[in-house]
Amino acid sequence: MEIDNVLIEINNAELPGLDGSGKEQSTAILNVGVKDLEEQKVVYFLNDEVSISTEKASITALPYNKGLKITYNLDYSAMGFAPQSFTIEVSPENFLKEVASARTFCMRAEAEALQAAGFGKGANTSNTLVIENGLPLDNKFRFDNELTRHKILDLIGDLSLLGFDMNMHIIANKSGHIENNMLIKKLKNL
Repeated sequence: MEIDNVLIEINNAELPGLDGSGKEQSTAILNVGVKDLEEQKVVYFLNDEVSISTEKASITALPYNKGLKITYNLDYSAMGFAPQSFTIEVSPENFLKEVASARTFCMRAEAEALQAAGFGKGANTSNTLVIENGLPLDNKFRFDNELTRHKILDLIGDLSLLGFDMNMHIIANKSGHIENNMLIKKLKNL
């Protein structure tokens, strides 16, 4: 949403999870409005390739002078999904249209274990993608590749912790928050 200076007040331990997408938060920002400030925006330009890899995932950031571009490759074939891929040139318009409404997801066994441990009390199959046999229970996908788009949403959220806009093309293969944060640490140390 290109917001780089905001004060958010919370009167509880955490934000409500809602459906795990960024749709409600993005709508709230649009409803409040955005004000341009006189300060210069901090923009980072990557000069050299930066990569991280683990046994199961990898992320590569490449120099790119047209803003932030993300390609995400997801492979949950062991869970009944064909491999998925999606590329987005991140802009407020593209974010709202292509990524913001992509919901969080988990497998049925994971959902049951989390709720048995006292977590995700507001989550149910109508507001969260609970997957069994490759399909959401009591729900429908918003996009054919919604899982991949949600992973991009996660990556955008994690990258926002850097605190500046960036010009780079990130290619992520099966990464999650752990790998995303490994890349962030590496970028911070450049």
